[in-house]
Amino acid sequence: MFDLSKEKIDVKCDCGRKHIATLQDAINRKTIKCSCGTNIQLNDNNRSARKGVNDINKVFRDLENTFKKLGK
Repeated sequence: MFDLSKEKIDVKCDCGRKHIATLQDAINRKTIKCSCGTNIQLNDNNRSARKGVNDINKVFRDLENTFKKLGK
């Protein structure tokens, strides 16, 4: 089943280095440590990422269930 929270996002440090994180990392407010010494705190303002991920995952779950019903 599709899970949007596993999708990767790019996070850029002020030094210019790019880091890869997942939407779940942002939802969990993970801290990414850059090799330049900077700590990058991911933040899900207003829980919008959490809500969006949950809403989209529900839509895909409902769609999958609809296809299963059509196959019967």
